[in-house]
Amino acid sequence: MALIDFDTTVRPPILIDGTPQGRDLGFQFINNLQVEGGTSLYDASLYARNWLQKNLRPDAINAVLVLTDGEDSGSKANLDQLKLELEKSGYESDQRISFFTIGYGSDGEFDAGVLEQIAQPTGGYYAKGDPETIARVMENLQLEF
Repeated sequence: MALIDFDTTVRPPILIDGTPQGRDLGFQFINNLQVEGGTSLYDASLYARNWLQKNLRPDAINAVLVLTDGEDSGSKANLDQLKLELEKSGYESDQRISFFTIGYGSDGEFDAGVLEQIAQPTGGYYAKGDPETIARVMENLQLEF
């Protein structure tokens, strides 16, 4: 699993594996996230898709889980460009990459409609979450994949 931290800046991924140590590293990564600037949601989504395309596993279902507490601010790409790009790697593609989007926080802090539009062309889904649900979301994705 690759974990990518983003705000105004999209950072390189941290790779973790399915071992107990990898799980602990993943939770440590999530617990150490800091709010630092904007939310380059569209750029981070494209970065994740592009990284996964380069590291695609033909024997696995490849997916991106986007966790955000804000609306896009500062991305070079806009929503229409992102959707066009994601359709290329979407549900009908030979190199399918599904997107699952989770909006955390209070209503109005993120745009649920946008998160649905990011997930929909790839066969993924949007869900509203809160900080207490992250472990459950990760467990559900492990069961699905």
